[in-house]
Amino acid sequence: LSVAVGEDHRCMLNLGGGFACSGSGASGQLGTGLLPGASPPAVVDVAAGAAHSCGVSVDGRLACWGGNEVGQAGQDATDEVLAPVWVEAIAGVTGVRAVAGGRYHGCAARADGTPWCWGAGDAGQLGAVADEALEPLPVADVGPVVDLAAGYLHTCAVQSDHTIACWGETTSGQTKAGSGTATVLASGANHTCALD
Repeated sequence: LSVAVGEDHRCMLNLGGGFACSGSGASGQLGTGLLPGASPPAVVDVAAGAAHSCGVSVDGRLACWGGNEVGQAGQDATDEVLAPVWVEAIAGVTGVRAVAGGRYHGCAARADGTPWCWGAGDAGQLGAVADEALEPLPVADVGPVVDLAAGYLHTCAVQSDHTIACWGETTSGQTKAGSGTATVLASGANHTCALD
């Protein structure tokens, strides 16, 4: 159904809700470190950052895995996460509708459309006043959100009225969305594209 590409890995989502990741697994970003007999969650959306990955389960919960040195796997710790682990700060809320992976950060839109971000925030890519967040923080003054995309140091969102909101690094014009509207976004390292 879709492919999410990180720096040295990719994750593919199939029709049955399964996913498989390939490439470098040096930080656990392939999510293969499951205990014997355990199986990964079935997901409907998957995102990849530099060395971490996240997926939205069929019941709308969020799981992340991989590199976590600045909290980009959404866990209240900085240890690598070798297998999908529920992001507890928003795991109790079903209906997560979108997830995006930046270089060292991640963002998700909850059922009510509120966006939350975690990980590195040194350029404002979390939409919150924080250089780093080990657990998700709400993004101020944005939303409700229906889609998200994240680059190295910026994040963009499609709001419910289809306007685009961006935050984070601006040196290459990453957050200058203009006055257009969109339904879907995709971000590269220092740019974002929109389908109107």
